[in-house]
Amino acid sequence: MLLKQKPPHIRTTPLLQRPWIIPLFGVVACLCWVAIATRQPERPANGQPSKEHFILSGSMPIQTALHASARYTPGNLQDSCPYQHPTLHFDTLPLDAPRTFDFTVPIGYELPDCKLHLSEISFETEAFYGQDNQQRSITSSGAITLRDDLRKGVSGFPSSGEKHYRGLCDWQLHSTPAGLEPQKSLNCYSVDEQWQALGNDYKRKQLGGVFSRQELEGKRIRLELRKNEAS
Repeated sequence: MLLKQKPPHIRTTPLLQRPWIIPLFGVVACLCWVAIATRQPERPANGQPSKEHFILSGSMPIQTALHASARYTPGNLQDSCPYQHPTLHFDTLPLDAPRTFDFTVPIGYELPDCKLHLSEISFETEAFYGQDNQQRSITSSGAITLRDDLRKGVSGFPSSGEKHYRGLCDWQLHSTPAGLEPQKSLNCYSVDEQWQALGNDYKRKQLGGVFSRQELEGKRIRLELRKNEAS
């Protein structure tokens, strides 16, 4: 009578106990270190603004501040510029009375072997409210975008040399538990010469527009912001 044989037992070695796994980890770690060490890091931007500029001016209502951020990027033929792209900030302070401001905004930024160009200047509006103006709200209120060339049909800079933007800011009141100070959020939007909102109730138009870099040199962009007293 033939006895039924049991299948042979195959003993497997855990992956981490195999003799070749530790050298493999060492090779992978070495390759990662070489890749990190040879990668070209972005260096801090140690340059200076260009002499070409435009003037950003305007007026702000009481207890309201403007924060403008100018961003610079390489030209079409300098995509490999090995520097951090700088952002210049132009800020006003909130005061107890309306105030005016004037900023000189460079159109370029010069680095060793690189020339960066102003690509956008964005605007944030911050307003204070409540007892002793201890509460605040900040909102994005628009941007100026610069391009090498404008698309067909896009109007250029006014021949007067000054572009005027008007903005109206109002408050949106939020439900707050009884006994707590009301919470508000700020909204700012573009208006026409009669201070009527541009856009519709669902999407208000923000301040700003698009211009070519060549036409901005020596020009003035004026922002005039007011608060909606009815809000």
